[in-house]
Amino acid sequence: ARQHKLRSVQNMSINKLRFDSVGLLGRNKEIETLRVCFKRMMQQDHQKTEVVMMSGYSGTGKSALASEIKNMVNSVKKGRGAFVTGKYDQYHSGEPLSAISEAFGE
Repeated sequence: ARQHKLRSVQNMSINKLRFDSVGLLGRNKEIETLRVCFKRMMQQDHQKTEVVMMSGYSGTGKSALASEIKNMVNSVKKGRGAFVTGKYDQYHSGEPLSAISEAFGE
């Protein structure tokens, strides 16, 4: 009986920690802004190069937002454009372009 209770508690804990199916909460405005940018870039007559950069404090969900947008972009870009990400390392403040360098694999 004790082992059964332990297994039940473990299963309950594991199920409670699954957030990936929920999506991002409270980021609808940011997602819509990025979606509008992406739609504009995907238009046939769009001849400009555009770069979108996100900034904010650590732990505010920038990586999760980028991942959400990456999934959307990859599902509809049809071989056009590229989606890259890079992170600025706060401990390497003497390298201001480190995030761009990381994004392009240098």
